[in-house]
Amino acid sequence: MLSGIGIHSGVEIQIKISPGTPETGIRFFRQGYANTPIPCDARYALSAARATLLEKDGQRIRTPEHLLSALYGLGITCADITMSDEEVPILDGSAKTFTDAFIDAGIEALPCVAIPAIRIPISVQGPHGSTASVFPDTLRRFTYLLHFPNSFVGYQYYSFVWTPEGYITDIAPARTFGFRHEVEALKAQGLALGGSLDNAVVIGEDGYINTTLRFPDELVRHKVLDLIGDMALVGTPFTGHVVGVASGHALHAHLAQEIQKQIVIQ
Repeated sequence: MLSGIGIHSGVEIQIKISPGTPETGIRFFRQGYANTPIPCDARYALSAARATLLEKDGQRIRTPEHLLSALYGLGITCADITMSDEEVPILDGSAKTFTDAFIDAGIEALPCVAIPAIRIPISVQGPHGSTASVFPDTLRRFTYLLHFPNSFVGYQYYSFVWTPEGYITDIAPARTFGFRHEVEALKAQGLALGGSLDNAVVIGEDGYINTTLRFPDELVRHKVLDLIGDMALVGTPFTGHVVGVASGHALHAHLAQEIQKQIVIQ
């Protein structure tokens, strides 16, 4: 059992994660709606401001990307997740608390199954030149190019070949971030109500306002963390090279939907 506040709602949320089955994969449940599972599936992904959003049968799950990233980062493909409200708690803004909890609880190995492979490149485009793509590869690889031309941050690039051990040390601790002016605008829209200097890296005009970074390139590592979490929406691990260029959750969900189509055809 974990608890914390939702970064957008500011509401205190309790979350319980139990073993799932290979047949059901990763599912979310809202407390009081035990008969209405919400699958981790790109077909149920909706557009949302600065977060992933799942909806099925009138029930919603917001901001699951860090939790999904922790699950897939550790190779966990089956889990039942019960929540007291619709938003997954932000905790410290990274996936580390989730990965620590899973490791402490113990992870059970399941019989090996064939992992589908990407056979042809797939690419989707978003606004302002953003793209999300996947290419054939013998490994599970995730690459992100971050570009803030009007900030001291500039360009950051990171490429990660997936292993659980590498995820724990190199990706999971990387925290979410935002520019100070964006945070102020989000709060004016009724979002980021639970955001604080304790759960996000805040970028000012000339430097980071609140914290010493956990990595010199923590921002782009967090984007890789998000990319892994959003690819969990495909519903199964796959071998391939996923590349994000200035991309966000909505574009990642679109790519996941396109990958599902290819995997179903194979």
